Formats: sequence, C-alpha cells, structure tokens
Amino acid sequence: MIKYSLILLIASSIVSCKEVKTEDVSSLKENNLQIEFDRELINGVWAEDKESNALFYIENDSIFYTGQQDKPYAIKLDKNSFSISYDNYISKAEILKLTKDSLVYVSSKNITRLYRRTE
Repeated sequence: MIKYSLILLIASSIVSCKEVKTEDVSSLKENNLQIEFDRELINGVWAEDKESNALFYIENDSIFYTGQQDKPYAIKLDKNSFSISYDNYISKAEILKLTKDSLVYVSSKNITRLYRRTE
C-alpha cells in the first residue's frame, strides 16, 4: 500500500510541474500577445547566459550557428514570431520577450531564454 501511495505522490508531483510550466508559458503569452518587436533587436550574438560561449548569431535575415559559421540559414521575423528554414524542415517560435539584452521564445511548449553577448 505504501509503495502505491509513493508512486501516486511522485506521479502527481510530475504532473504538477508540467502544469506550472504550461501556465508559465500561457501567462507570458498573454502579457506579450499584442507586441510587435523591433526587428533590429534580434540581430546579434546569443548565448544561454552572459558567461557562456555563443550559440548562434543573427544578422538581418540569416542565422549562423557557432559550429557552422560557413552555412547560414534563413530566418524570418514576423511581428512576434520567427521561423528558421533548415535543409529539411522549418522551425517556428513565438517571441515572448526581446530586448537589447535578452531573447525569450517558446517553441514546442519549451521556453528558451538567451542573452546577448557583447564580446
């Protein structure tokens, strides 16, 4: 009996965590639903935090990943979303926040928070 109670407790905790994350996405979307972001703000070098190496940089309509700088992919910004055209598919994301220092977007229910690198 204790074993089943423990399993139920763990399962409900996992479900609770997922619900909180979904609510977090929803509340961020509601707060930014009508915002159209300045296209120039997305240009630059982006990393997971201010101390990490860059993941990619965006220049106008191209995104360059740090490991593949010789192969840019097309990026299209449309109001509060963007899409990246890869060789075999298109990735789409909704921008939740875009400032001179940070970029927060959601794709496939995952929130990604990035920071602009200045060095």
